[in-house]
Amino acid sequence: MTSSRIRAFIGFCATTLMASSVAMLASPDAAAGTDASVAPATHQGLAAPGRDSGRTPLDATRAAPLEEDPEPRHSSWRGGTPTTPEPAPAPAPEVPSSAAPSSAATAPSASGAAPRSPQAEETAAAKPPVAAAPEQAPAPSAPAGNPDASWTQAWSTADATNIRSWFEANTGPTRPVSGTVPGGTIRSQADADRLTGRIVTSGLSVACTCTLQDFVLQNSELRITGGQVTVRNAMIDGKGNTSLVGVFTALGSADVTVSRVEITGHNDGIRAYASSVAGEYVYIHGRATANPRNHHQDGIQTIGGATSFDRSYVDMTGANTSATLIKPDASPIPKASVNRSVMIGGAFTFHVHDGPKGAPRNVDLRDNLTAPGYGRGIMSTWELSNPAASMITCSIRLSGTSRMIPLVDGARI
Repeated sequence: MTSSRIRAFIGFCATTLMASSVAMLASPDAAAGTDASVAPATHQGLAAPGRDSGRTPLDATRAAPLEEDPEPRHSSWRGGTPTTPEPAPAPAPEVPSSAAPSSAATAPSASGAAPRSPQAEETAAAKPPVAAAPEQAPAPSAPAGNPDASWTQAWSTADATNIRSWFEANTGPTRPVSGTVPGGTIRSQADADRLTGRIVTSGLSVACTCTLQDFVLQNSELRITGGQVTVRNAMIDGKGNTSLVGVFTALGSADVTVSRVEITGHNDGIRAYASSVAGEYVYIHGRATANPRNHHQDGIQTIGGATSFDRSYVDMTGANTSATLIKPDASPIPKASVNRSVMIGGAFTFHVHDGPKGAPRNVDLRDNLTAPGYGRGIMSTWELSNPAASMITCSIRLSGTSRMIPLVDGARI
């Protein structure tokens, strides 16, 4: 190699070495000055937007924070190129304080949504949104002409004439009745339905669970021998037939309900010796005037089983026996009651006696009204062995007055 070439090579190396030294000495100051200038725009020592993209791993290391971050980083930069967090999102809609998550649970997730803690999720699931309380519906008003309300009004007058007017208007069929059909055996509801709106001209025998309603039975007997039977809104008119002992008989295992039924032209009105007979708004009046066979004429005759009559009207004026007879002739009587009813007539208005099946029990005659019409008195218990054990002690009110008459043997107005 010539001397000239050697001198050129040495000069080139010196120049290169000097340039490298100058660059190495200047680089830390420049980097420090640059980072210091952008420090206010960083979050927890992260670089400002755009500065990471052109850095080498060495540059990134130099830009790392001087203090160790005490908490894990957000998932937005885990495992990837770190980025500066975006500005805080707009506040979420206000939620009830009881369901609001804690500040530790509202950090942005990768999707930008604020995740809830498990406790907050359970609270939200268990606690449905609070809905406005519904307006309370007003209590329904009684319809115009409500029979129960009008009966209460009539009963409050304590006047038998006013109360009778109510029964005239509110018992019997509720629809026009026309055309005739024969009676016969009622074995089903379909059989019972053929009577509706008709005049029945011969006897009826019922032994099914069914409802008979809105019909008229004339000059014949309704006889119920079994089943759960309701007789409602009907008229039974014996037409003064002297051969009929009774026009309405319930016996055997039957469970009978009678409601808003009018019975007239009879000897016995209702003859009860079934398992159970219950009546309400029953109107019995106008007994058969001729009685050549000397039938015992009772408005309601309980000779077995349990009976209960409420809000009824029984007028047996001129009859030879009673408005109601309670005597266990056919079977024991565990209970017999007549309440809130007008009871008039008979030789004695009430007959309560022992019978072949023992003494009646739980006889309740409270809260009734009476009026003149009996033959001998209001009460007869002369064949009752122990009135105190059989009957609830009570009195009866005289129509149109405040006078109360104790129901004891031989009581009179």
